[in-house]
Amino acid sequence: ERSYAGGPVTVTVLDEETGDPAPDVTVTKSVGDGDSRTIGTTDADGVVRTLSPAEPYRITVVDEPRVVVVDDLRPISTPRLVDDE
Repeated sequence: ERSYAGGPVTVTVLDEETGDPAPDVTVTKSVGDGDSRTIGTTDADGVVRTLSPAEPYRITVVDEPRVVVVDDLRPISTPRLVDDE
């Protein structure tokens, strides 16, 4: 799910055959044309969390020998308080 710049992003990795959470899988993030940096490995629930950058980014899931890339993720607008009066 997308988030606003600086907001939380939850990456959930599931086994494509069973649908079960995939623990201990490396997840990386690259911003713009930058190099990928590891954001962590998934926990027992197949989850790793990071913060959304202010520009488009890519998430890569590396579970040797499989690699999945989710490209051109864009943050949504920052939520603002609205005065309803």
